[in-house]
Amino acid sequence: MSLQKGTTVFVLVAAVSFAVSVAFKMPFSNDADEAGGQSIEQLVGNAPYDKQDLLLLVGVTFVALILGIQLSPSKGILSDFVQEMTGTVLMVCCTFSPGPVVGHLGALYEWPLHALGVLVADGSMGGPQVNPGVTCAMFVWGKLSALQAIVMVMAQLTGAAIAFPLLQAILNPFDATVGGPSFDPSERPVADGFANEFAGFAILIAAVYGFCTTPLGEHYFIKQPLVAATIRFICVFYAVTGPAVNPALGTIWAFYATGSLPRDYEHYIVYWGAPALAATLVTLLWSAGTKTGVFQDSSLKKEKVN
Repeated sequence: MSLQKGTTVFVLVAAVSFAVSVAFKMPFSNDADEAGGQSIEQLVGNAPYDKQDLLLLVGVTFVALILGIQLSPSKGILSDFVQEMTGTVLMVCCTFSPGPVVGHLGALYEWPLHALGVLVADGSMGGPQVNPGVTCAMFVWGKLSALQAIVMVMAQLTGAAIAFPLLQAILNPFDATVGGPSFDPSERPVADGFANEFAGFAILIAAVYGFCTTPLGEHYFIKQPLVAATIRFICVFYAVTGPAVNPALGTIWAFYATGSLPRDYEHYIVYWGAPALAATLVTLLWSAGTKTGVFQDSSLKKEKVN
């Protein structure tokens, strides 16, 4: 597909996402008091994981992995699992460490530091998705089977559960405390949190499509810094929910900070429902505009099979 068409679709989705954020009157600020919530570095915690919840996470992950290996032995399920789990660990350690060490002060040098973390985490692991929202988009786009997607999401959750306490252990000698995304429905309507995560993730997945699946995608050191800059933009200007724009980070941070997996349905509406809906809608829009995925010409599908 052409770069021009990809750019057009990206700009369209970004504009719609911006309109959604304005409609819900979300303040563009990374300050917790102004945003009506807590910014990504302000809610900190080191509560031990609840054993039953941890057993649930490990058990579901193990079952999903075994089923994936048994039912799809030729699809590299195990290698996908390892890549996503280790990739998520690296992603958290590389992108969450600059904040506690140098601070979130809005300085320009924070952008290249964050970009460097994204590049190291992505490049060292061969480009893992490390985000259940992105995995959902790839499933809707027809790049993954349902079983592959489930195994990858469980790997991402497991990786995040390993990463937060590991990063805190690394930061302890520096007297720094790792932080994560949060949203309190008692302080702000759930609709605001939903809109924030929806708009943020819509911009993110549009950037993934626009920068990674067009001719730009052939130039790693162009596309990946652009994706990193997009993520940083979302972090700075969509602070109502942290933001997470990654369901694994939203849920596992809450697990790490409180010791228990979230029990309130509002958490899953904001951190899972919004990205999943954004992933689906943007992917369908992208597919329609590029004649790929579910909108791919049936004759091309047959040629691909043959």
